[in-house]
Amino acid sequence: MLLSSMAACCITLAACVPSTAVAPQTEARPQATAAAQSQSVPIAAPITDPITNPITDPGAGPDAATVESSPDRYHGNWRVVAADDLNDAALMMVSIQSSAGEAQGSGDYVLLQPFCDALADAPITGTSECEAIGLGAAFDRVTAGPERIVLAFHPTADGAEHRLELHRDGAKLVGDYVAEANGVRRAVAAERTPDDRP
Repeated sequence: MLLSSMAACCITLAACVPSTAVAPQTEARPQATAAAQSQSVPIAAPITDPITNPITDPGAGPDAATVESSPDRYHGNWRVVAADDLNDAALMMVSIQSSAGEAQGSGDYVLLQPFCDALADAPITGTSECEAIGLGAAFDRVTAGPERIVLAFHPTADGAEHRLELHRDGAKLVGDYVAEANGVRRAVAAERTPDDRP
């Protein structure tokens, strides 16, 4: 009785335990992979934005109402000298960016050695020494009007304002270099640099 029960149990267990045998692999899978690899993959075309494309959107370019300002008569590169300097030694080099009809412009400058004499309100010798030699910076303010242009800058450690107050005289700019804190008002003239002449 016991033996027959054990035999029945073993038969039942054999029926319940799944087979661990693995079915052999077929060649269909590698063939399918090779077929997939042989297929070409389409590449997406570059996307162009029609909103900003001037060919498809006429409104993408500059507005018709926009008018670009033309340079005014002060615009350009200038060499500034003291009006009473017979040696014509440049005090500074100046670049002005200004447009016709615009009250505000911009620009920059480089101070040369003769500027030291102008700063001290002394005769221009070009041999004086001061902290301003070689100083270059942007003008703090450029105000242009029909009759004159004012270029304000601060080249000294005390932070005092210095100005060029200039107006047109033919092809030149003439006027004054002003340093009120130093009691200086000196006549100057500016000519266009050779590379800026028409």
